Amino acid sequence: MPKSLGCLTSLEALDLSGNNFVILPKNISELYELQHLGLRYCRRLRSLQKLPPQLAKLDAHRCTSLSTVPSSSTIVDGNIFEFIFTNCLKLYETACNNIMAYALLKIQLYAIRLYSEVSLSLSLSLTHTHTHSFNPVL
Repeated sequence: MPKSLGCLTSLEALDLSGNNFVILPKNISELYELQHLGLRYCRRLRSLQKLPPQLAKLDAHRCTSLSTVPSSSTIVDGNIFEFIFTNCLKLYETACNNIMAYALLKIQLYAIRLYSEVSLSLSLSLTHTHTHSFNPVL
């Protein structure tokens, strides 16, 4: 894995499927725009380190040696997401709990962001309605 990977700051999708690495490079968390990370069939991958903050899809299907994922990988921005850990037979219960906690945090943050956007939209709509309401001239 090239050390310059962290320099690809605008990268949005990265497919590392089928590689033989044991851990992801630490600088992968510096890929601030990364939204999709493909790790399918990385059978020697044992651990996921800190994940990129904008990650919306992580596909780790058949990472048969994967046993740990971070408990708090990074600050998350509430994107819609899809995490795939099918046939990751060595995931410990703690890792499964970490995946669920991470997913629930992303759902919570997304709901808060969506609520804020809807509230702002309604507020602007009501303001617009009141400023253009009918005022009869006497």
